[in-house]
Formats: sequence, C-alpha cells, structure tokens
Amino acid sequence: MVDTTIERPGAAAPAAALAAPSDGVSHLRAVIKQILEADDPLQAMAGLGPALARVEEGWRDARRLLVSPFVKVGRLEPAIAALERLVDAYPARTDDRRLLASLLGRTEQWDRAIAQADAAAAIAPDNGALQAARIQLRVQAGRIPQAADVARQTAAQALANPGDAHWWMLAYSRNGDAADAAGVAMALQAADLPNARVATVAVRALLDDDRVEAAILLGNGALEAGHDAPALRASLGLAHLRRA
Repeated sequence: MVDTTIERPGAAAPAAALAAPSDGVSHLRAVIKQILEADDPLQAMAGLGPALARVEEGWRDARRLLVSPFVKVGRLEPAIAALERLVDAYPARTDDRRLLASLLGRTEQWDRAIAQADAAAAIAPDNGALQAARIQLRVQAGRIPQAADVARQTAAQALANPGDAHWWMLAYSRNGDAADAAGVAMALQAADLPNARVATVAVRALLDDDRVEAAILLGNGALEAGHDAPALRASLGLAHLRRA
C-alpha cells in the first residue's frame, strides 16, 4: 500500500516546541544531581541559575529535589544558596522568600532574613502569615521596638490571621505596650481561638494589663475549645491567684 500522507511544512514545529521544555527540565535535573553529588555544592551551584532560567516552573524540582534534601539533613548553607538562586529566577514567588528568610533566621543572619521577609510581604501585603514572619524575625533578633512598629503598621492582620496573632501580642508586650497586646487579646473569641499558643499569649497579655477576669474567661474558653497545654494552664492558674 502506498503512503499518500503529505507532510505539511512546519508540521513538526509543535512537537519541537513541546520538546524544548522537557530539555530544559532534563538539564535542570542534571544540574541538581551535580550539585547534590559535588564535594563543594556551593561551587557547583553556579549552574543552577542559568538552568532555572530555562524552565518556567523550575522551582518545583529545585525545591523538591535540592532544597528539601539539604534542609532535611541540616545542610542549611547550600539550602540557602539554592533558595537565593530561586529568588533571583522567580522574584514574585513569596514561598521561596519566606523559606529563605526562615533559614537565614535559623542561622542568625538577621539582616538578610528580615530583608527577605520584608520583600515577601511587599509582594503580598494582605498575607497575614508574611506580616507575622516580619514581626517574628524581629522579635527573635531582639529588635523589639522594630517588631512593635511593624505590629502597629499591620494591626488589622492580627485578627484577619489569628493563627499568628501571638506574634503581634508578643511584640507589643515585650515593648511595654501592654494595652495594645491586651487589645488584640480582647478581640479574640475564646471559641474561635486557633491554637494553644495564641490562647496562652492572649491570657498573659490580659494579665499584664490587669484584666484578670477577662484572662480567666478567655483561658477557660480556650480549654473548653480543646486547646489544652501546660503553659496555658499555668497562665490560667496565675490569673486565679491574682483574683484571689
């Protein structure tokens, strides 16, 4: 039987176009493999940036195959270096900046950590978790006045994202702003408290502002909601002692 199929000009172009990303992914994975096997992964990291530039979502493989393994075994220096390449390649991604800020914080590189956290929050200013990270890093770095300033600037996010509200209260409390910390605590509903950590800090914030009855009510409500923790019970016990 004679093949009568006529090959149209350019018919192979779509296939070639589809193959290009696969080539980029293959190259990226080869670079990642070289980095993981290198005696000096920091030196081998030079090829990561160009490889990422060839793949639209190269961050997926880089995070899964490179960053996560380094973090898992506690090799934070190469993990940080890889994340810096990711931030350069995909500057609008907040997740990479947030993880980078966290790792920099764990290695006490506070200026760099805070800069990355601020950059992430600038991209998504309504993201409460990113704003909380800005406060958290400043608290951990001992930069309490700065932490309190950020808390005041982003006060609405404390209630919009109550799972991280303890960072706002801690920043206020450690800066001597007991009334501001208690204000956040008073705005929280006992039945809706997200976790024991927030409940504990809220009870202490109310105690620091001499709102003993409110502290007891909030603490009891937190326990009834299932947020049981030794620190919460200790704070609640202190509240009962003060009332007595």
